[in-house]
Amino acid sequence: MLGAVLFVTAACGGAAETPTPAPTNTSVPIATLAPTATVAPTPVAPTPTVATPAAVAFTVAMNDLYFGDTNDNMNNPPVWSVTSDAEVTVTVANRSGGLQHNWAISKLDAVIPQPFVGGEGLDIVLLDSGVVDAGQSTTITFTAPAVGEYLVICTVPGHYPVMQGKLVVASP
Repeated sequence: MLGAVLFVTAACGGAAETPTPAPTNTSVPIATLAPTATVAPTPVAPTPTVATPAAVAFTVAMNDLYFGDTNDNMNNPPVWSVTSDAEVTVTVANRSGGLQHNWAISKLDAVIPQPFVGGEGLDIVLLDSGVVDAGQSTTITFTAPAVGEYLVICTVPGHYPVMQGKLVVASP
């Protein structure tokens, strides 16, 4: 009977089909990766910030023979406080009746001769506002010096030691 089926199939013009082979697994296995160690980020040291000293501004009243509000500068000198390296703006206002004055910062630990004679001994002066005529004012700006306590004087002959004050410079 098998022969008859083949004969009929061949007589109908059909050819026997060759079965299609089943697909084979041709994929490559995926490699199993070993877990990697987690590396902590290297800490970065913070960049230190340097505080910039705040700018300071004040007015100095220069009266007949004293700075400030009292005429007892020898025993009760006015004190102006700033921070080292701060930008300092000082307005010096001469309110005297007719005298010239100035505001001069002496060098740290300078020995100031008494009486102070204007043109002599100016090597002790760190900073000077310049002479200001009666009724006038001037403004100076400077960078505060190193930490310390500085004597401030009027360098017009005969005005120191009666006319003096202190500039106290603190660390930032």
